[in-house]
Amino acid sequence: MREVEVIQRRIECERIELYKMQRKHGGLQHPKVLKQSMRVDELINMYNRAIYSCCK
Repeated sequence: MREVEVIQRRIECERIELYKMQRKHGGLQHPKVLKQSMRVDELINMYNRAIYSCCK
């Protein structure tokens, strides 16, 4: 499996976890939810870097 595909799967899993945490903690303001959101953001950044490096 290519790196990009691995990152996509991780994004999907972490995003699902983010939605669960958001419901559990009542929104995006809870520190645990914010931390999870930052994880998703970092994975998206990794994905974008991987895509960009492939297209150079």
